[in-house]
Amino acid sequence: MERQDDNSQVGVFAAVARDGVAALVEGEWYVPEEWFAEPERCRDAGIPEDIEFRTKGEMALSMIHRLRCPNANRPRAGRPAACRRTPLR
Repeated sequence: MERQDDNSQVGVFAAVARDGVAALVEGEWYVPEEWFAEPERCRDAGIPEDIEFRTKGEMALSMIHRLRCPNANRPRAGRPAACRRTPLR
């Protein structure tokens, strides 16, 4: 079966805004679930083998977690309560 190559990219981005000015602070490229059924396609696109499919909502929640908890690698006792939960995947 011949596949169709689409020339589009989809990303999930986070921005902060204040006083009418916005700045992108985080972003990830979204990879459609069907791509993961074609390992050669992922390899050709440069997607690392350890990357797993995530919905756009899951990606957004991960970004929010990282932005709220930028020092998540600190010892547990020093993290804010919201950062002590297991990160979303």
